[in-house]
Amino acid sequence: MIRALFRLVFIVFVLYLIYAVVRFFQTIGKSMPSRNEQGPVQGTMVKDEFCNMYLPRNEAVREVRDGKEYFFCSDECRKNFFEANKP
Repeated sequence: MIRALFRLVFIVFVLYLIYAVVRFFQTIGKSMPSRNEQGPVQGTMVKDEFCNMYLPRNEAVREVRDGKEYFFCSDECRKNFFEANKP
């Protein structure tokens, strides 16, 4: 009786190992989903004033000048925008 129980546990363990190996090899070659494949972006979208790209407000670089709020995708775009629009 105990021998049959050990045999059953062993068979279940071997089947689980086979399952784990198959799942491992299925994931090889699959890349992680990119940002565009992860689903819709939550929150308000804002436009970069320099490169005209839209991005989530919480990820944007924010700058307030003369009471106007500007949003940028990077510090480089922010710097280029203000250099191009010097008074």
